[in-house]
Amino acid sequence: MDPFAAGNVETMRPRVAALLPPGTPVTGPFAVNRLDWWREREPVAPADRRPEVFADERGPVGTGQKTKLVASTLFWGDENAPKNGTKNICDDPGKREKFKRRKRGFWGGWDSLAGHLQTAIQPRSRWWYVYSFLVLTPDRLQVFYAPSAEMPPSDIADEGAEVGWHCPRSQLAWIRHQKKEELFEFGFADGSWATLHLPNPKAFATQVSGILPAGAPRP
Repeated sequence: MDPFAAGNVETMRPRVAALLPPGTPVTGPFAVNRLDWWREREPVAPADRRPEVFADERGPVGTGQKTKLVASTLFWGDENAPKNGTKNICDDPGKREKFKRRKRGFWGGWDSLAGHLQTAIQPRSRWWYVYSFLVLTPDRLQVFYAPSAEMPPSDIADEGAEVGWHCPRSQLAWIRHQKKEELFEFGFADGSWATLHLPNPKAFATQVSGILPAGAPRP
């Protein structure tokens, strides 16, 4: 079963609406996945920065610590990541143009808006797997979470949803489609950018206006 099937998005939609002020116009939710970080296309966030979600829920935690560790490494990153982050983090303004030319998928450091977004989609949880969803409202770009009902990841569980990181919509400066259909870059007013994997790219591209086409230069 496709863990990012449209059914999960439809299940998530009323949960998102229930967590927002009544009547808030919503674009999304859009399932968002991490890149293939084991190939260093996306840095692993430091363990002490990653949000802990569904901490009060009694979710399934597997049959043993070894199994839990393997699952956490495969599906949401290394929970024992160094506190200083990985070596391919850069927030030196003098190197921004170099990173653009090298087509790097992330720039800005963990304290940038792109760094906050990268961290937000790498949550820690006692659940086997937690889905991240992006939502756009007139005022915000926001992350929401829902746990998987079982392992391997499949349908989302019945335990509801949680609100995650957000930033003012005015701080989202641009979105650019990469050549690989499911990859989109999110650029922010502080100059940082992050590349995200959206498993349903057609829905995102149809509903969100102003996306720069693949091959367009980064602003």
